[in-house]
Amino acid sequence: MAIFSARITAERIRDKIAASKKKGLWMGGVPPLGYDPHPDPKTRGLVINADEAKTVRAIFALYDDLCCLNAVMRRANDLGLRSKRHSFKSGRVQGGNPLMRRRACASGELSLSDTPRAELRIPRI
Repeated sequence: MAIFSARITAERIRDKIAASKKKGLWMGGVPPLGYDPHPDPKTRGLVINADEAKTVRAIFALYDDLCCLNAVMRRANDLGLRSKRHSFKSGRVQGGNPLMRRRACASGELSLSDTPRAELRIPRI
């Protein structure tokens, strides 16, 4: 009986997280490049980071010119563009590395179960 109860609880939590993502609420973790957590901790949203937004715009401009992800990554690394640097409360630092080819969420479209959702309420850079 305890295993069944634990499975039901886990399923409810997954459903709640999925529903929050569908509403465009940020669920925590490291925010994507170009965004920071909302300054009000009670608001589960993202706000645009102006400095990082320049990097994101530069990456999209490079893609507009080069039309090839590998060429964009090489040129971005030549320009010294780096991934988001994040400091955790524990003091551990992550990121600030040369850019690698990955899925982008900086376009304002996040994916949920591999289905892009442009209607999410995340401000566009």
